[in-house]
Amino acid sequence: MYDQQASQPTSRPNRPVFLTILAILAIIGGVLSLLGAILFFTTGGAGIFGSGGNAATVTAGVVLGFVGVILLVSGILDLAFGIGTLQGRVWAWILGILAQLLVLLSALIAIISGAFNHNFGGAISSNIVSIIIAAVILFYLNSHRVRAYFGRN
Repeated sequence: MYDQQASQPTSRPNRPVFLTILAILAIIGGVLSLLGAILFFTTGGAGIFGSGGNAATVTAGVVLGFVGVILLVSGILDLAFGIGTLQGRVWAWILGILAQLLVLLSALIAIISGAFNHNFGGAISSNIVSIIIAAVILFYLNSHRVRAYFGRN
């Protein structure tokens, strides 16, 4: 027997305005991260290949290349989250959560690194804003309206 209720599409709640703003900011941040990655790759490459064998310059080039990789991954993640959110993709919620967890992890690593370098106070003060913003975004992404928008009740 044919069930008419099963054939009716379920309506998705409207996208919350702040989520739209967050998605647009993520896209902008993703583009900037990709541009930064290109800058770090070219600068790092110049340090590695144009150093004439100077160990300090080669090391700096490798570090810059590593930062470029981090920016590349971050940029792709931000772009995917932003575009996926605007299109209402369910997987975008997971990317948003992962991105903010990575921000918290990188801030924690920076704070621990600062403690080992006798700059604990500086590491905390320079990462506290990132920690607060990531925590607020995590809280917001787990709010009822946002979870409902992504179909995650």
